[in-house]
Amino acid sequence: MVRIQREPKEFDGSPLETCCFCGKPTPMWTKIYARKDTDQVACCEECASIYKASEVPTKEEWCLG
Repeated sequence: MVRIQREPKEFDGSPLETCCFCGKPTPMWTKIYARKDTDQVACCEECASIYKASEVPTKEEWCLG
């Protein structure tokens, strides 16, 4: 299971990022303690429940798709 949190309020109204696993738009972001806040990636609730934190791509991998 991947820990996630809702994106910060300052992003409300902005286009949603897509989940790093399934590509679905989501307001949820990972909360992996070993990563800085700026290194977290979007992850929907469904994928967070089936994947492990070790499977989450890095920010660089996610951006390069």
